[in-house]
Amino acid sequence: MKNKLILIALVTALSACGGGGGGDDATASSRSQPAPIVAAPGDMTKYAGTWTSTCIVEGQGSARMTLILGVNDKSATGRLVTDGYNGSVCGGQSAQLSIPFSATYVEMVGAAEKLAVAESGGTSTMLATFSADGRALTIYDGADTFTFTKQ
Repeated sequence: MKNKLILIALVTALSACGGGGGGDDATASSRSQPAPIVAAPGDMTKYAGTWTSTCIVEGQGSARMTLILGVNDKSATGRLVTDGYNGSVCGGQSAQLSIPFSATYVEMVGAAEKLAVAESGGTSTMLATFSADGRALTIYDGADTFTFTKQ
């Protein structure tokens, strides 16, 4: 999650070699909506579940990211799964990259929760905010902003 451009370039290059799984053709409106989240700052349980980004287009390639998180009240563990596509519509055959990570609450920074995120490349901090209904999660990694919807 450190650098969107490098990640998209990597998965797009991998998709040119073939492999990976098929796409999910279900639309957001065809999925059931989760209940709103009400949790105190630092309560990591609100992050539990599966969160999916919109299609991210970069040049001739595209990617869709999914956060899959298990949590307790103090930390979250899971993985970021990125499906990279050769076209700009996040469809068809994809190459998949999965990055395991863990996150812990650090402090509030304005309306955002500052999280310490550890993955194989090291530890960094990110800012996370939720929509009022708890169905959208926005993460800022210091360079890029990613928005995810609860599945």
